[in-house]
Amino acid sequence: MSGSAVQDFAGTHYLKNYPHGLPQKLLDYQNRIRNQPDLNAYIELFDDAREVAGRIQEKISLKKAGLLAGMIIGLKDNIAYRDHLLTASSSILQNYRSPFSASLTERLLGEDALIIGRHNCGEFAMGSDSGCSIYGPVRNPHNMEFDCGGSSSGSAAAVAAGLCDVAIGTDTGGSVRQPASYCGVFALKPTYGRISRYGIIEHASSFDQAGILSAHLEDMAKVLHVISGFDGKDGTASEYPKPEFNLKTFPESANILVYNNLLQLQGVHKEVKDAFYDFIRKLEKAGHKIHFVDCRHTQEMLSAYQVLTSVEAASNLARYDGILYGGRQDDESGKANVHQTRSRGFGLLVKQKILLGTHIAEKQPDLLLAAASYRRSLRESTMQQFEKMDFMLSPTTPAPAFRIGSLPSYVDMFLLDLFLIQANLCGIPALSFPAGKSKNGLPFGFQLMAADFQEEKLMSFVNDCCNF
Repeated sequence: MSGSAVQDFAGTHYLKNYPHGLPQKLLDYQNRIRNQPDLNAYIELFDDAREVAGRIQEKISLKKAGLLAGMIIGLKDNIAYRDHLLTASSSILQNYRSPFSASLTERLLGEDALIIGRHNCGEFAMGSDSGCSIYGPVRNPHNMEFDCGGSSSGSAAAVAAGLCDVAIGTDTGGSVRQPASYCGVFALKPTYGRISRYGIIEHASSFDQAGILSAHLEDMAKVLHVISGFDGKDGTASEYPKPEFNLKTFPESANILVYNNLLQLQGVHKEVKDAFYDFIRKLEKAGHKIHFVDCRHTQEMLSAYQVLTSVEAASNLARYDGILYGGRQDDESGKANVHQTRSRGFGLLVKQKILLGTHIAEKQPDLLLAAASYRRSLRESTMQQFEKMDFMLSPTTPAPAFRIGSLPSYVDMFLLDLFLIQANLCGIPALSFPAGKSKNGLPFGFQLMAADFQEEKLMSFVNDCCNF
């Protein structure tokens, strides 16, 4: 959607504080980024951004610019942008330059968004902290001693620090929602298939979905409208109609399901729990109906997720062998040495996931089948719940961010994904929104899930709730 349909809007909102237009805004953002190197949110600022900004500004002046003109966007380092570096924050792809752009990148550029650079992330979009990136950890803008979570850590930090208007990350098991919760911004994991995966480096193909992080829901809605929709390059991309980009009110009373027993588990932070029940009381006062039930499949969800994503990751990462993809390590004869290439190129977490997935696929295929069968039954039961419920509500994370380098206990690691992975296993949309801060000033968020392709409903409801 470009041209006359958005002439009155293009650039006026995003450039209201920049009388000299987008080039001035770009320079301001670049200076902010360079003045905060310790944050480590960006691993590269694109050299061609100034030239692109000039072209977009000319289109704005001629009133021919697209819907996203004036918006500055950062890309997670696993989303392709033609002729730009793409490393997935891994040594094995350290010098790889993409020969093509992801479909979502092309759609952003087609509506005159300005892509400013690449965001640091967990290696191959893995990990619940930012420590497994070859570029080092991303520091939380609210307290530089604390982590941003993973794997879209740089994306969340950049939005929270005002270093871009919107960031595009990916979400395999909570990878946009967890860091958004830790950094106090909005994050949307859309329905699986809503956004084309073409040009996104695979982690676990049946789980991966591009996600949007932003400080404002209006910006999120516009970007979702632009990058969603059918794509012939991706066989999993849905033909479901694009969502609108104007948020609406949510007039009716909503039925909201809450897994009450999960909130009682060890490790759920008291401040998060207290704020959550306070939010529930506000929802009830506003006329919404809360339905408390017990979740009886927590362990099964976590186990199925680990089994399926490990097997898919092992398969997807097999291509990085130094022959077709990946920085090659030669043996004494000069021949490509696959063992050395993969041993030196992959980080510890990635190796562990490859080994686990390979072991399951080769030695325990019944476990893989059981996990796949459970996933189908979980989706069926979840969709049955949505026949009566509008939303599922939970904290996004059980606690605020942890200190950089402090490895969580086994219980904490178990809990980090507790509220996140149902959306990925079922392929449904989930929206994390800022909910409060702890006594030491660290943010935390709450999450709403809905049935397939109900992103507009999620954003509209949360937009109304932000007025509480």
